[in-house]
Amino acid sequence: MDFDFNLILVPATLFFVAVWLLDKFVLKQRQTRGKGHENFIITWAYDFWPVLTIVLVLRSFLYEPFNIPSDSMVPTLETGDFILVNKFDYGIKLPMVNTKIIDTGSPERGDVAVFRYPPQPTISYIKRIVGLPGDHIVYDHGQLSINGEKVAKVAEIQELLSNSKCTILVDFCGLTVAQDTELRRKMREAGVHYNVVKNTLLRIAAEQAGIEGLEPSLEKNTAIAVSPEDPVAVAKIFCEFAKENKELKVKVGVLDGKVIGADEIKALASLPPKEVLIAKMLGSMNAPISGFVNVLQGTIRNVVYALEAVRKQKESA
Repeated sequence: MDFDFNLILVPATLFFVAVWLLDKFVLKQRQTRGKGHENFIITWAYDFWPVLTIVLVLRSFLYEPFNIPSDSMVPTLETGDFILVNKFDYGIKLPMVNTKIIDTGSPERGDVAVFRYPPQPTISYIKRIVGLPGDHIVYDHGQLSINGEKVAKVAEIQELLSNSKCTILVDFCGLTVAQDTELRRKMREAGVHYNVVKNTLLRIAAEQAGIEGLEPSLEKNTAIAVSPEDPVAVAKIFCEFAKENKELKVKVGVLDGKVIGADEIKALASLPPKEVLIAKMLGSMNAPISGFVNVLQGTIRNVVYALEAVRKQKESA
C-alpha cells in the first residue's frame, strides 16, 4: 500500500473539470463547431470529467479499495484480499492533504483501520485497534495486556493444544475462498476446531503446553486443526483434501503430546474411523459372549426337552 492513487485522480479530475468549464462558458467550441469537431482535449474533458468526479467522490469521501499485502491480519484478512474501507466513519477528509473538515466519529477498540504511519506517510497500514488514547498497552512474550488486563489469546491456543487428541498444522497459502470454505465445512462436520493462528502465538502456546519440536514448522502461514475426540478424523480429512487440492501442505502433527511427521499423519489417516474401531472391538468381545449364551441356551433347551419327555411319560402311564 505504498501508492496513493489520489495523486493521479485529483489532478486529472481538476484538469478536465477546468477544461470543461472553460469551454462551457468561454471557448464554446462544442456549441459552435458541434460535438466531435472541437479540440480533442475538450472532447476528452466532456467524456471523462463526470466519470472521474464520481470516482473521486466515492474514493475520497465514501469507500476506498485496498489490497492486503501481507499476513499480519490473518485470519481476519488473508494475503491478497481486496477490501473496501469506509472513509466517513472517522470524519470527512480532503483528498491528498488528509485534512479533516467534518468530524463524524472516533475509532473504537476492535476496529480494523487503515492509517498512514507518521515516519512513512506515503505508506498505508491496516491494523486492528487494540488501544485508545489513555490506555496502557503491554505486549510481553506474545501476551497482550490492556490496562493491566490480559487479552486471552495464547491461553486459548494452549487450552486447545492441551485438550487435543490430535493436532495437525498445515500451510493453507494458495487455497481459494471456495476451497477454504469447503475445508472448514468438513472440519466443522467432524467436530474439529480449525483456526488460523500467528506463528509467534502458537510457539508460545506450545511451549506452555509442554510440546516440543514445532519450531521448525512455524513458518509462513499456519492453520491448526484440533480434534478433541477422534485423532483419525482430522488426519483423514486433511490427507483426502490434500489429494484434490495440492495447494494445501501438511506440516506436522501432535499426537498425545508428541510431534509426528507427514508420513505418520498419512499412516494415521489410513486407520478406520473411531466408530469402526469400537464396533470391531465390541464384535470381538461379543463373540465369546454369544458362544456362551448359545451353550447356555442349548443346555436350557435340553432340560426343557427332558422335562417335557418325563411329563408325557407320566401321562401315558
